[in-house]
Amino acid sequence: MSDNKHFSNEEMFLAESVADYIERHADLNKLSVRALLQFRKEILCDRSENQEYQCSVLTSHGYCCDTCLQSELHNLWSIGIKTVGSCCGHGGKYEPYIQVTEQYVQKMHELGYKQIPIDEFGNGKNAFIPKTELIKKGL
Repeated sequence: MSDNKHFSNEEMFLAESVADYIERHADLNKLSVRALLQFRKEILCDRSENQEYQCSVLTSHGYCCDTCLQSELHNLWSIGIKTVGSCCGHGGKYEPYIQVTEQYVQKMHELGYKQIPIDEFGNGKNAFIPKTELIKKGL
């Protein structure tokens, strides 16, 4: 196992593989999905804090994102929706989100995304709940 600050290629590959497997197997039961999410959480999320970017990957579109959101963000970019920020929530430590500029808000609603309310500090503008299966805060 690597230390808290760096992940091996094998660990990153495992985390990406789990995300891909969950996405490609919509017929998985909730228990199986939960077990896979817990496995990914233990590999990366438990050892990565917000804004450490330890579990981030450089995508083919030229931006970095958390490993488990890579596929969903790739799909959004491939249909022309540009994201400006995102977070997987790091295994339930934070609220996950995908943030877009104002011009893409309506399209995100049309795609069935649920918008996150702006908090009392103004955080969360144009932010949406990811559709990727993730461990949510408080669970």
